[in-house]
Amino acid sequence: NRRGKTTPSGIEPPFANDRYEISRPEHLIWMVNVVNNELEDGRFQSMKYCMTQDIDISHIANWRPIGGYNHPFTGQFDGAGHSITGLTITAKTEHGTGLFGCVGEPKGQAAVIRNLTLKDVRIDLSDSGDLMVGALAGSTHNARIFRCRAYGTVKGHGTVGGLVGSFWHG
Repeated sequence: NRRGKTTPSGIEPPFANDRYEISRPEHLIWMVNVVNNELEDGRFQSMKYCMTQDIDISHIANWRPIGGYNHPFTGQFDGAGHSITGLTITAKTEHGTGLFGCVGEPKGQAAVIRNLTLKDVRIDLSDSGDLMVGALAGSTHNARIFRCRAYGTVKGHGTVGGLVGSFWHG
């Protein structure tokens, strides 16, 4: 069992009540790696995650989004009224840029993100040509977003939004 073990890809968070409990930056880094990892069987893309406290990621110079074009996030993420502070992105990503890159699938189960505040967001892709940029998610397809907000700066080309860059079927 690797739960709680520190690895270069973060720390696996506790699993309780049918969800992963996210309480520190290393848990979010783990989530990025397992959701985006094409070698996994896809189960982490559709899992439930819930924050249990506020998290500061301002020490991470360039955030890699959770979920990408080939491995979108299709699960449920509940911020539970907590906040993530210091999201910084300055380099183009695979497809869609934000805390989450790509959320949901056009013909799949609807992904859900709820009850989350992003503070001190600094995304500047004005020179990169990235086409879908938002603080919470770059691109969504068949996603539901409830009670989420973002404070900070989001810059890019093409489809850019303060919260979500591109929102389809949701």
